[in-house]
Amino acid sequence: MKNGLLAATASVALLVGGTPLLAATLLIDNFEDAQSVEDAPGIGNQVGPSANIIGGYRDLLAESDASNERVGATELAAVEGMLTFNNDTGVTGRGWVTYDGANLVGNDP
Repeated sequence: MKNGLLAATASVALLVGGTPLLAATLLIDNFEDAQSVEDAPGIGNQVGPSANIIGGYRDLLAESDASNERVGATELAAVEGMLTFNNDTGVTGRGWVTYDGANLVGNDP
């Protein structure tokens, strides 16, 4: 019984410890295509078509927990090769980046 367990463990170790035959890098988005969106109820922003983005299009949507008087308190932006997210002081929020082709997040029927 102990030998069978040892053999099974050795097989798993050999299987897991193997070296990958091929490693590849997949570029989803280099954020070179400038885009920004501020929070506004149900309003998103799309950029594309672009060869820099997988599927050709990127959708951004930002949502803030601030009151309606503080629309724009949260911003999500792609600029100079970086994705940035900012909230005003004392505000919390969320941001979404979606890659789903030529349909705009937040404005889908």
